[in-house]
Amino acid sequence: MYDLFLCDAAIYHLLPRHLGKKFFEKKKRPHPVNMHYKNLKEEFAKARDATYLHLGAGSCSALPVGNTGMSAEVLTRNIMAVGAALAKTVPRGWSNIRSAHLKSVDSVALPLYTATT
Repeated sequence: MYDLFLCDAAIYHLLPRHLGKKFFEKKKRPHPVNMHYKNLKEEFAKARDATYLHLGAGSCSALPVGNTGMSAEVLTRNIMAVGAALAKTVPRGWSNIRSAHLKSVDSVALPLYTATT
């Protein structure tokens, strides 16, 4: 029903035990917002426009990089930025990423990267 849940950054660490396991299993984790910033509109927009990666116990993760209303240039920049961020975020970087695919709701997964080893 909802795509994004925001919470005060000061209480973020308390939420898992209060929201319950099912909330986090569905990857509907709340995203912290610093409520002490002077420009809350900007802080909310930053949280809304961000992409969040939740690494689980499995070997596959999905990460949105754009939408169909974006131009090819913007999507390309987003894909490149996400690739660079993944290399920094995933343990052992690109050596631990086997493949990356681009997929829309109704398309097949198009390979963007496949590890050679």
